[in-house]
Amino acid sequence: AKHPYGHPDFVSRMLELVKLHSDKNHDYAMGGPPLGNFERVSKIMQLYPDFPWATPHGAATVYMLKQFDAFMWQTKQGFEAKIEGAVPRLKDVTVYSQLIAIMLAGAAKPKTHKHQYVASYKDPLACCCVECGEIG
Repeated sequence: AKHPYGHPDFVSRMLELVKLHSDKNHDYAMGGPPLGNFERVSKIMQLYPDFPWATPHGAATVYMLKQFDAFMWQTKQGFEAKIEGAVPRLKDVTVYSQLIAIMLAGAAKPKTHKHQYVASYKDPLACCCVECGEIG
């Protein structure tokens, strides 16, 4: 055997992943650079440097952009997707947009919680809430 010390199922699992990667890359980048989806979405993100990307709704926006970019790329290139076609991608965009709307609506609501105070590591005589940081 070429690699006698690994688990016997390892190579077949890796080959399954190679096929999955190839099929997904077909849908995200066919006819363009292999990392094209990442490059195109990152260019959109660069247009909005002050957007709150590092928030839950920012992360959902990235996922939505990934799906929208895949739809746009498939439509522009005119190929049949192997994994997920145009309509399912647009459904994903719709789902992500509604999740973002829910997140934004939740962020607008005043947060109420029971304060849970712990001693501050900087000042053992001061306590702060573990959830909101309020000094108590």
